[in-house]
Amino acid sequence: MQSPLFILRVAAALLALAASASHALTAEQVRAMAIGESDARSAAIAQAASSGDPKAPEFFQALLDDAVKTAGERVFIVHDGKARDAATGAVTALPDNAEDVVNSNRMRRELESALASLKLLSPDLAQRAGAVKEMRDSADESKLPLIEKALAAETDTRLKADLTLLRSAVLISSADKAKRLDAAKSLAESRSPATKTLLLDRLKPDAETDAEVRGHLQLSLSAIE
Repeated sequence: MQSPLFILRVAAALLALAASASHALTAEQVRAMAIGESDARSAAIAQAASSGDPKAPEFFQALLDDAVKTAGERVFIVHDGKARDAATGAVTALPDNAEDVVNSNRMRRELESALASLKLLSPDLAQRAGAVKEMRDSADESKLPLIEKALAAETDTRLKADLTLLRSAVLISSADKAKRLDAAKSLAESRSPATKTLLLDRLKPDAETDAEVRGHLQLSLSAIE
């Protein structure tokens, strides 16, 4: 599970820099994200995410797709047999000694978090909406700091409701009874069609086992029906 501190660091920086001009990824940045020890790469990924650079999502996705290779100090993105310089985007020949960048599970989680941060806190409404949709089936408690940052910053009424439901969907599966109870109560105020499905899933015999929480889940279901 990725560190909530990592997510908070990226989300806070993105919000602080939202109005600033974007800067192109440098050769030093792409090297730092692709070459070296995990801790150093993690810090470089967080820094690149916080910059708001429009090229950062592409590079994060390339890393997740195992499409990044290195040769010495040079970093390349390779798609369909064609190599491009990871910093400049220029098409170039791939050296014979190029090696794949290998990402640990931890690194993949941090790349996914950085990519989600860029999308969820994007100034583009459609991109934010797409990010919420992508997170519906994969969000867990490690994503809560990011979801709550996005919820606090969101100005679109419909998307704010979707984020509120996403937050409740995460909390409703928490190991902490108090969090599940809070989520069960708050779902009574939701008007999203997806809320009924969520409540019915949690009321299945093999889902919520605590009687008090089940009681509030049932009350919420009755309220929205």
